[in-house]
Amino acid sequence: MQTKPCPSIQRNGYLIGVNRDSLEITHVSENCADLFEKPASALLGQPLAAVSEVLMEQVKQFLLEPVFKEYFYDSVLKRTGYFIVKHFTSTDNVMIELTPINPLEVNYLYSIDLRQLFKMPLRDEDDFKKATDMFLQAIPLYSGYEHVALYRLESNVSWSLEGEIGSHEHSFADIMASLGDECTRSAFRYVENRDAQALKVLSLPAATPLDLSHSDWRSASYELTQALETVNTRSLLCYPIVVLQKIWGMVVCFNTDVKPLHLRKIRDLYNLSSSYALSVSCYTRDEIFKTMASSKHER
Repeated sequence: MQTKPCPSIQRNGYLIGVNRDSLEITHVSENCADLFEKPASALLGQPLAAVSEVLMEQVKQFLLEPVFKEYFYDSVLKRTGYFIVKHFTSTDNVMIELTPINPLEVNYLYSIDLRQLFKMPLRDEDDFKKATDMFLQAIPLYSGYEHVALYRLESNVSWSLEGEIGSHEHSFADIMASLGDECTRSAFRYVENRDAQALKVLSLPAATPLDLSHSDWRSASYELTQALETVNTRSLLCYPIVVLQKIWGMVVCFNTDVKPLHLRKIRDLYNLSSSYALSVSCYTRDEIFKTMASSKHER
């Protein structure tokens, strides 16, 4: 008889799941034992308020307004530290993801404004190519990844290469084919080290199965790990470029060595990609209008 694999996360953060009605803890990653100074299994079934009233109030706010929102949280029980707190839903649970952050980075998380990079109007294909080249050159500067590729979605299953930085013994096309749709399921996919041991997520016996597709730190699946090993890649970062509310393209970054990536760098990349996507959306919208106008004139 096949058994469902236990959900797991990478060691970059902590994960807590609570029932959206009772606000009782239904899931915990095993490293929560270090965070709360008690066995992780002992946290299951406890009211979230008994662990942290601050986290409970944040979950209540999320239930009233279930939109993406992050919090700085500078105190967990008797321990002092800085965390980024993220919420997402999984069936009838609210998931809380806590990511430790260096106190020195707190004031700099949102301090770099990359929106100015793509203020130029994209008037034609040459401007579009220049902006794309600038975008690709900037990604290694902010992520530290050696190899970067930008793919454009031509159809629901077909990707075309727009540009790439770096060289590798395998082609980016081979890597994209090995990944399949793994990197298109969420807005962010990061694997720090494909060989790192994952942390189990414990759950109450009656808890519903978890959907961790919105977790920043969900562990790599067996299929993804095998794909990365096949193309000699140890660390992966990929995320979509959204234009006019649709996935327009995909950024794929990888290293042959382990590549730690701090949240500040992730925020920089979000800023950078949003700026590029805005320029592309304006260019795409203008091209659509030109096509419509041309068709109308021909009639």
